[in-house]
Amino acid sequence: MDIAKRVKTIRESKGISVYKLAKTSGISSTYLYEVEMGKKQPTVEIISRICDALDISLADFFAESKENIELRPTTYKLIEKIATLSEESIKYLEEQADLLKIKESLKGKND
Repeated sequence: MDIAKRVKTIRESKGISVYKLAKTSGISSTYLYEVEMGKKQPTVEIISRICDALDISLADFFAESKENIELRPTTYKLIEKIATLSEESIKYLEEQADLLKIKESLKGKND
C-alpha cells in the first residue's frame, strides 16, 4: 500500500488542506507534506492521528477498496489495538506475525 498516496487521496476527497489536517491531527504541516510526498514513513500512531482527524478508522484507511478487501471484524479490532502500541511493540508484533505465517505454512505442508 502506498501510504503517501492514500493520505493525500483521502485528504483531498474530504476537501481538507494539508495545513488543516496537520493542525487537527497535531503534527506539523511540514511533516505531513513529507508524508504525502513519500519522504517520511509515518508510524501507526501518526497514521491513527491522521485517521482521527479525517474521521475514518484505521481499518478503513488500510482497506484500499472495500469491494476488493473484506476484513473480518476481529481484524478491525486488532488494527485499533495496534494503533496504541509503541514502535518497539509493533516491531515485536510484526516478528510474531511472521512466525505465525511460517508455522501455518508448515502446518499446511504436514497435513
